[in-house]
Amino acid sequence: LHSKFIFELLNPLGSHNFKDKFTKLFLKMIDIHDFNLENFIVKKEYKNIDIILRNPNQAIIIENKIWAGDQERQLERYYEIIEKEGIKDIRLIYLTLHGNEPTGYGSGKLIEGPKLKIISYSFEIDRWIEHCIEASTRHPTLRETLIQYQKLINNLTGHNMEQEQTNEIIKLISQSDNILMASLIAKNWQHVAWETEYLFWTDFIELIQVK
Repeated sequence: LHSKFIFELLNPLGSHNFKDKFTKLFLKMIDIHDFNLENFIVKKEYKNIDIILRNPNQAIIIENKIWAGDQERQLERYYEIIEKEGIKDIRLIYLTLHGNEPTGYGSGKLIEGPKLKIISYSFEIDRWIEHCIEASTRHPTLRETLIQYQKLINNLTGHNMEQEQTNEIIKLISQSDNILMASLIAKNWQHVAWETEYLFWTDFIELIQVK
């Protein structure tokens, strides 16, 4: 669902009717300034690639990883698939919640550098969505959807707390046997995160139906 949501924003033919505005904001956020947006297209789940932006000579592959492990040589294989289609200028974006690096098992011969860029929901996506919110101030339904999605990202990445709240939690779990209870919560946090996502997408569907 995250990939579908991001795809919809990046797609110049998306229902947001902003054409390539959100794509430009995304490319600026991930520091790619030489991708030609003339006659570009965006596809999702293309040959198992989560999202791909491409024009006749360039491609940007986005591998979206949330609570999923790497497959063997996954990134290298995706790169080779697009290269065999005649495109030589290929960038691969590895997206995780906190900017985790891909494993050697998953990246194959690709390492972080000109061909591989590592980004996160906690930084790049959060700020990209913030810019999209600013750009959609006169479109209340879209703006509210983006605001709710940003809240979801903050919940998933732990950015929904102020420093004072963080200090209070540290103080609390240091008392008595609270750290054992905190460990139990942490071990079950994935289920909490799933429930948070479920509630967001349920509300999102209702919002679309109302629209």
